[in-house]
Amino acid sequence: MRAGVFRPRRAGSAGLRDGLQVTSATLTAGLAFAASYYLAAHLVFPPREVDAPDLDAHYLRVKHWVLGILWALFVVQIGYFLTVPSLAALLSGWWTIASVLLFAGMLAAATFVKSRRVNIALLAALIGRYILLTF
Repeated sequence: MRAGVFRPRRAGSAGLRDGLQVTSATLTAGLAFAASYYLAAHLVFPPREVDAPDLDAHYLRVKHWVLGILWALFVVQIGYFLTVPSLAALLSGWWTIASVLLFAGMLAAATFVKSRRVNIALLAALIGRYILLTF
């Protein structure tokens, strides 16, 4: 699962690991999840430099696909967390709910905003949020 979606408590990080049961279904789902992230990352860059000499233009052309995949993975992750009682408990605090809603709002805005400057600001805010919540 993605780190940074919620702010884990230092001692409670083990609660996230303890809430996951290793089964063939969770391993297969984890593989599909990782493959989807790989697809999103792969789409960010053109296959060959000559296909897209301007990386900004290429990104703005494929960002709906990339961020759409990330949005779908986010929804799947939150849905999974809510179906496992020990993981759902990690999503019950006001700080966590605010963090999840902030992430969802910024990701949705970055998906649909057309302005290049606003898009850069939103992506920078998403990166900053991730770094802030990681430490």
